[in-house]
Amino acid sequence: MKIVSATVIAALTATLACPAATAQQDTLRADTEAIRQAGGIGVLTRVDDQHGTRSVTAGVAERNTTRAMPAATHFRIGSATKTFTATVVLQLAAEGKLSLEDSIEQWLPDVLQGNGYDGRTVTLRQLLRHQSGIFDYSEDTQFAADMYTVRGFSEHRYDAFTAQQLVGLALRNPPRFAPGSKHEYSNTNYVLLGMVITKVTGTPWEKQILDRILRPLNLRETTLPGHDPRLPTPYVHGYELLDGSPERTDTTEFTVSWGDAAGALISTAQDLNTFYRALLSRQLLPPDQLRQMQDTVPVGFDDWPGAGYGLGLVRFPLSCGGAYWGHGGDAPGFRTRQGVSADGRRSVTIFVTTRTAAIEKATWTLLDHALCGR
Repeated sequence: MKIVSATVIAALTATLACPAATAQQDTLRADTEAIRQAGGIGVLTRVDDQHGTRSVTAGVAERNTTRAMPAATHFRIGSATKTFTATVVLQLAAEGKLSLEDSIEQWLPDVLQGNGYDGRTVTLRQLLRHQSGIFDYSEDTQFAADMYTVRGFSEHRYDAFTAQQLVGLALRNPPRFAPGSKHEYSNTNYVLLGMVITKVTGTPWEKQILDRILRPLNLRETTLPGHDPRLPTPYVHGYELLDGSPERTDTTEFTVSWGDAAGALISTAQDLNTFYRALLSRQLLPPDQLRQMQDTVPVGFDDWPGAGYGLGLVRFPLSCGGAYWGHGGDAPGFRTRQGVSADGRRSVTIFVTTRTAAIEKATWTLLDHALCGR
């Protein structure tokens, strides 16, 4: 693959003239290139803070071309969707329309029953914090065969799912643990939260995200694709190493309805940074709800050392002291990593068009450097 050298699109002029800002830009450029060298086919990094914007790209937008990564590319942000969903749930709690201690059964009667499940014993707070014990539908054996193998993806990439179908996939498998006894990530939790939002408001969860977050923040490039398998322009191609093939498969086009309220959103780096900065600067939630969102439990992921999971928001330690907040997201061929300072003043988004362990390590390095001001 021909390598396109990192390019800089900076809204900083006078700021970048100072040595410290120039050094930070050099580090951002080097860290972005390191992600490409770790296996990223295309990489986009964007930093927004009170001084302006820095955006760096490396690699290409499509294999076997020289087309650079567009700075305004649309991207499948996967589980970063969860922070949007959690924000709506917490807004509804602030309005007194639901309580986080409500059970699933209270809002979705008989939806979580059978095979060891009891909706009366699982609360909305446990869903938000991944402490429900509900099996992750994306780990279901048949679902994995349909979506994560070369043959399965080819045959099922345009399959459409309803929320009820996704929950049904999960319930074919027994609970992982008793509700509240531990933490384990499960996309099913946020599909159920989307169903609760719809039940409480009488309108689809997608409309609530649109009306409560996207429109107020003017996030015009963030979309809810439904059953449309295409990305808005400009876009980049995603590539995934699926089971059964030694080569990466172009996974750009697929129906992401199986992500639902857990992972269906499409966005841009600019919109994501705007959203997370607004969230941490208390533009979207009252202080009490933001405090609850940031009340974390330890995460046992090897890839997330020292991390804590709150209510749709993750706390990550910084090497310079303190911590940052965010939520990553993965979809086949698309990796999003995001971080925002505790005061909401600086936010960083990274898009990478493939996924490897080496890429993951390199993205954490970039986030740490950028949020520590290095």
